[in-house]
Amino acid sequence: MLELAIVAACGLGLLLLGFWLTRPLAFVWRWLGRCLFAGILITLLAPAGAIDPLQDWVRDWLPLSSAMASGMGADKLSHFLSFVALAALLFHFRRDVAATWIAVGLAALGGVTEILQLLVDGRSASWGDWFADCLGIGLGFAIVLSPAQGGPEADE
Repeated sequence: MLELAIVAACGLGLLLLGFWLTRPLAFVWRWLGRCLFAGILITLLAPAGAIDPLQDWVRDWLPLSSAMASGMGADKLSHFLSFVALAALLFHFRRDVAATWIAVGLAALGGVTEILQLLVDGRSASWGDWFADCLGIGLGFAIVLSPAQGGPEADE
């Protein structure tokens, strides 16, 4: 019971952080970011038994995901894609925050969720998942802040 309370409190704190980070965004992007943040937290911190019905639902609606989910790297791919999306959103819209801080914060988010998974039934922490999160952050940065996309180096 104590583990559930710790995970819930930390998850709520991380969700509030996500709400604060997306506050200055335009309405649609703000709520897209908040939903993305909440979805990532839910999928990373929910017990394994709660995730199974969601996976079944996704497989029913996306036949390609069924083939992907049966592969060994499906978990890493979902970590990677989730953090690419979140990083791209934040790097693009939060130019008022140094990209380094966004990257460090997102890497910390990935690390904290992995640690919290140790307290969730049926879940386990993995360095590979955290590494996939960090690779996703790097790709999100590369996509949004590359010189070809009008990043900081494009002004030179």
